[in-house]
Amino acid sequence: MGSGFSVGSNTDYSLLDHGPASVSTRPRCFSDHVLEKATRNFPDMMLVEARLNSIYVGWIDEQSGAATKPGTGTAIAVKKLYYPRNYGTYEEWETEIKYLGQLNHQNILNLIGYCYLETDRRIHVYEFMPKGSLHCLLFRRGDDSEPLSWNRRLNIAVGVAKGLAYLDTTKAHMWRHLLTSSMIPIDSFAKGEVYRFGVVLLELLTGWPAFDKNQPSGKQEVAEFAKTYLRSEGKMLDIMDPSIEGQYSSAVATRAGLLAMRCLKRDHKLRPDAAELVKQLEQMQEEKRAMEKCCFLSISLKGG
Repeated sequence: MGSGFSVGSNTDYSLLDHGPASVSTRPRCFSDHVLEKATRNFPDMMLVEARLNSIYVGWIDEQSGAATKPGTGTAIAVKKLYYPRNYGTYEEWETEIKYLGQLNHQNILNLIGYCYLETDRRIHVYEFMPKGSLHCLLFRRGDDSEPLSWNRRLNIAVGVAKGLAYLDTTKAHMWRHLLTSSMIPIDSFAKGEVYRFGVVLLELLTGWPAFDKNQPSGKQEVAEFAKTYLRSEGKMLDIMDPSIEGQYSSAVATRAGLLAMRCLKRDHKLRPDAAELVKQLEQMQEEKRAMEKCCFLSISLKGG
């Protein structure tokens, strides 16, 4: 699936809040010519590059959908996706677009358009997050910017998990009307998104991107790299992001790593559902708050 996650504004991670969509929520069909012009032919406007997709910033006129000059009109995030030829038919992709166009949740980016390229490439157009994506905040920080704290990373994980839970509660109703006979089963779709969540959780824990082609073989994919550590008890601490050292307990960090590994199970039936993800992560939040309160009281008593 090509759903896009962002983090909502209910807590202190509001830097990622994308706010209400300023473009019509009904997905619009764009031509490849318009999107090339909106992104200045793509390369110079790249935000994120991954193995199977890349994201670019562009600008369009909100009313007409025509391309505009950079910095004018409405900013958009243009996601170019690679679809293997055995992924599915055009009709199945069209069903996916209809589904994504109906989503409405603060933790999920709104799909505002799409483009079919008659090849193994597709383009999804999402609302743009002016305050930065998680990828930019984790991996493209300036020299003078502070790294995301452990508290904010945990809050982000909860926000994304809640977005998944929303997908779980809405998809059964929507897909009952949209599914074709050859589409993948609903439970398989949901567990596929849980796998992606596991990768995001590892990014938050380790500070490593999901895929980095500049790393040596064996370290390019964070999911595979982390598995070698998590097979041994207590090894999660060895790959935690050093920029947040001292901000978390070893027990919570290890639990979070093991939860990520469960999301990455090859057998999708063994992966947790979104409701369990929210429950487990919120428990970690509560434990962290309790620990902070305990430390505060201890310091207060000593000072008194």
